[in-house]
Amino acid sequence: MMNAGTLAARAVILVGRPQFLTRERARRLVERAGGRLVSLRDFGGRDAGGALAVFGTRGTAALIRDGTLAQTLQRYRASGAEPVSEIALLRAVGVMEPLRADAQARAFSSDDVARSARIAEQDVESLTIAGAIEPVDGRFTFADLRAARTVASWLADGVPLHELAGHVATARRTGTVLDAGAGVPDLDPSGQASLDLAADAPNLHDAIARAEEADAHDLPRESVRWWQIAATAAPRDATLRFNLGCALLQAGSPREAELQFERAAHLDPGMADAWFNAAHAARVQARADRALLHLDRAIDADPRWAEPLIQRMRTAVDAEAWEVLAQLLTRLETLTLNDAEATFAKQTRQLLHLVTGRSES
Repeated sequence: MMNAGTLAARAVILVGRPQFLTRERARRLVERAGGRLVSLRDFGGRDAGGALAVFGTRGTAALIRDGTLAQTLQRYRASGAEPVSEIALLRAVGVMEPLRADAQARAFSSDDVARSARIAEQDVESLTIAGAIEPVDGRFTFADLRAARTVASWLADGVPLHELAGHVATARRTGTVLDAGAGVPDLDPSGQASLDLAADAPNLHDAIARAEEADAHDLPRESVRWWQIAATAAPRDATLRFNLGCALLQAGSPREAELQFERAAHLDPGMADAWFNAAHAARVQARADRALLHLDRAIDADPRWAEPLIQRMRTAVDAEAWEVLAQLLTRLETLTLNDAEATFAKQTRQLLHLVTGRSES
């Protein structure tokens, strides 16, 4: 069961694209929970036993579409890693409420779910790794059974499983009860209303893949084009808006980038990365007041993340705002800091002592 404390001293491998987290935010949350984010290559062919292989929801949908999910799961299991869903990671880092292990409520096995919903065992596993249903010790609740039945009814109506995976995971993330009676959803894999993509981008996955390829080849304008297509297809997806903002910043369009970061943060209020990047985009435009506002929002969104706090402290030094600096330093010193951050805190204490006579201790 993936709840608070699960990640203590464990390696976490992020497999495929997440839907509810940026990679940076995932790294930060994993480290805060006592784990470390790694790749399978870091094990150098050695047994990865004890590691968690967290399958990003978007990546899982792509693997289902390509028919390679079972093969990929087997590869990670063979390495010794334990495959889990992105939803499970959100529970383990405290973003979502923990699951209850009530034995009476968890009355159904995987076979029960497959028989009741009239889907294949492989589909039960696919829905589990997508986070749509969540077993504890191999046992499911009636809510899981009902979700599987709803998915089965949509499959019977011709909706591909890879398109439903993200939709039902989004329902799980938001606590929404799926309703087969509401009709077949016309949705992309993130659970958002679909729009027609460009003729040479047959689906959302392809648009994202082309955007990432453009990023890898340092083609910022191409990257902007494909992230824009993806974000238009899934307008309420915060991560896509964030990625579009990064591409626009790289392409030399900071004002448009700032707007996309703001949209991402409004879609996902916990996405401190978006406010932090919006602050950078504002600084590039010499909009100091906006940059300060965005930094303050980044700090509010994730009070335990040191980087925006440190950046805010630097602006206080530039403005010779020593009282503000002292208050920010007090907040910083309550956090768990890495070596570089601890050095910055020490140097700031020394600076305050020099200019104001404050004690360093």
